Amino acid sequence: MYEDGEDDIKGDTVTAALEKKRKMIQRNSNRTLHERNKCAFLGGVADETSMFELELSNHATFVLVKQLNYKINLIKRMLQKGDKVLLALFSIEKWDEWIQTKEYENILKHISEEGEIFQGYLSSIAEKFKGMDKVAIEVVPRFQEVMGLELDESKKAKFDEVYKKVLDQYLKAVLNVANTAGKSEEDLRLLWQHADSVISSLEVEEVFFFEDKNGKQFDFTKFYEEMQQLDAEKLKKRVNQRLEKLKVF
Repeated sequence: MYEDGEDDIKGDTVTAALEKKRKMIQRNSNRTLHERNKCAFLGGVADETSMFELELSNHATFVLVKQLNYKINLIKRMLQKGDKVLLALFSIEKWDEWIQTKEYENILKHISEEGEIFQGYLSSIAEKFKGMDKVAIEVVPRFQEVMGLELDESKKAKFDEVYKKVLDQYLKAVLNVANTAGKSEEDLRLLWQHADSVISSLEVEEVFFFEDKNGKQFDFTKFYEEMQQLDAEKLKKRVNQRLEKLKVF
């Protein structure tokens, strides 16, 4: 029999353990969804890229969607297999306990469904290159080579080189159009916002950090809301400031 004081201590210990588990589940879920949101961001930039139909739009759309497919597959591998390297990369704690929760089950289902959608998206873009002149495809060197790559860690560096080259060249096309006279205020705003998004696509890990030094987690909703509030002039200034720091040309 426990005395009243011992009962209180035992109860406090159980409560503390449950709270610790709750925080673990919440943090693991937040981190996984954060990685998913980076994929969704790349998908949104790909949608914009396809819509603008500028020089290299198809090339840029393809590499963006191939990149997000690689990332979503990493998340799926972490979720399904508990890959130790990926668990460490994503700072996932107590995977064996987490996978027994409803939160994990819901996230796995959501990620798996999105993965199928993203794979279909990639296939539909690849169709656009069928029958295209080889010279037009290879306007970015080694593009055709990476189109057929089944991406894994050993081939990722080769793909990333082409990814950067494609987005660098595509960004030039976006900036050329944005700096051309005769555009409406809204068209300019969309172009400069798109240019900013392309830059972010070149710096995904740096821009979309999970937590800052104070432990505050990145808020994608707030990020999108703040970007929507910027007018064309502010977006242009933001893009030019970022270009000075980013060696893209």
